[in-house]
Amino acid sequence: MHNLVAAVASKVPVLLTEGVTTSLELNFDPSQMFSYTNVITSSMMPLVYISAGFALGFTIIYALKNAFSGGVRL
Repeated sequence: MHNLVAAVASKVPVLLTEGVTTSLELNFDPSQMFSYTNVITSSMMPLVYISAGFALGFTIIYALKNAFSGGVRL
């Protein structure tokens, strides 16, 4: 992370005199952009599992309630 900050900080333009500006140069590397995709995806999977578990649990409870309630209610 510190390398990224240093790389961005070195490319930030500085206004030296009035009326003279430099343009912002971006060093865009697509391979670096996707380097932590696996880590982010893996860290979010427990949230997906918990949400899917709640949804499945409520679906099963609703189906069991309707199965033993003596009629079909929509």
